[in-house]
Amino acid sequence: MDALDEYLAGLRGDLLARGPGDDDARRALLLSWRGRRLDAQGVRAVVRRGVAAMPGDYRREATPHALRHTSATLLVASGWDVKVVAELLGHRSIATTGVYLDRIDGELDAAIRAHPLEPGPRSTSTSTGVGAASSTSRSTEPQEVTDRPVTPPG
Repeated sequence: MDALDEYLAGLRGDLLARGPGDDDARRALLLSWRGRRLDAQGVRAVVRRGVAAMPGDYRREATPHALRHTSATLLVASGWDVKVVAELLGHRSIATTGVYLDRIDGELDAAIRAHPLEPGPRSTSTSTGVGAASSTSRSTEPQEVTDRPVTPPG
């Protein structure tokens, strides 16, 4: 069972019971300790506490927007269809998502290899996973967008 399953099976129900029981809280995925929808200020506080709890080598300033951007970049780099990523982000235009395709050669690979959630060795040589491709093998040209459904690479 992963963390989200555990949260949904237990803690979320306990938090919801603490709240006013409104429809907004029932529809929300993340709830505050008061049982209300987690607002932007609450998300920033969670991120701030999470960063403070990280080992010093990985600790750096982070914001919810930076985490959103990093997640989207990792999805695109992992081969997800840009249209799917655009929909996840709530972008009306796929052109808005294009920022995740415009990367300096090698910058994305280096960032992914250094990311604490990236599986495999952290060295810059012969790593496995998403960052294994050489900087010259990743095109900076926009990827072809199709209407076919795409499943996450696995």
